[in-house]
Amino acid sequence: MELELTTREQEIKDMLLLVKPHEKEAPPKQLLPSGIDAVIWFDCQTQECLRRADGRRIDADIDVNAKVFHIEDVPPPTTEAPLCERLEPLSDDSNSVASLVDRFLAFN
Repeated sequence: MELELTTREQEIKDMLLLVKPHEKEAPPKQLLPSGIDAVIWFDCQTQECLRRADGRRIDADIDVNAKVFHIEDVPPPTTEAPLCERLEPLSDDSNSVASLVDRFLAFN
């Protein structure tokens, strides 16, 4: 059993009776210059990227020019007493650990 033609398909069928279609010429292929001069590939393990992302902390008291620390790599100074209490994980949507996992999967 065949399906009935839609209105659009019937119109196209009727037009083909009146006008013979012709091939559209393909545009010439040419090499377009890209804006990229080089690519830098950082060979870093997934676990290391996740560790770096998960250890980031930001000083919540400062909105402009916020200081970013890392628990292991760039620890906050212990001489500034209230600083350690103000630190919060750096977790916006673009920098979250969950989005990194999705990016790794998409890249691979």
